[in-house]
This record gives sequence, structure tokens and C-alpha cells, in this order.
Amino acid sequence: IYVLPNHERISASLSVLLGLVLLYLIYLTQNIIQSTYEKYRKQIFGQVLARVFTLVFAFAYINQWRGLWNLFDFTSN
Repeated sequence: IYVLPNHERISASLSVLLGLVLLYLIYLTQNIIQSTYEKYRKQIFGQVLARVFTLVFAFAYINQWRGLWNLFDFTSN
């Protein structure tokens, strides 16, 4: 699955860029998210926040590595 199916190299670069930007934003907001989670930990909002944070974090890492692997494939051929 490519972001831009007709342009595989651009798609791989965009995946890396998207992953890096999301990870950077996560790292910038980590203290805010942690303090919010600790405040609402026992409530449903805290549980939802933790699950959404985990999903966004996983999405960012997967996109970053997926893009890097695709770029490595292009350089090895």
C-alpha cells in the first residue's frame, strides 16, 4: 500500500516524513499527555487517551520504518 501508488519513491519518502513528524509531535506533547493521563487515569477519558496515544505512536513508527524499508529496497536494486 503506497501513499501515492504511481510514485513509489515519493510515497516511501512521504511515509518516512509522516512518521518523523508524528513522532516529533508526540515527543513535544509527551509531558502534557502524561499529566492529563495521570489526572484522568481512573476515568474512561484516561483509558481512551492511553489507547489513542498508543495507536498514534504505533502508526507513526510503522510509517517511519515502512518508508525506510521501501527506500532501502530502491537503493539495493
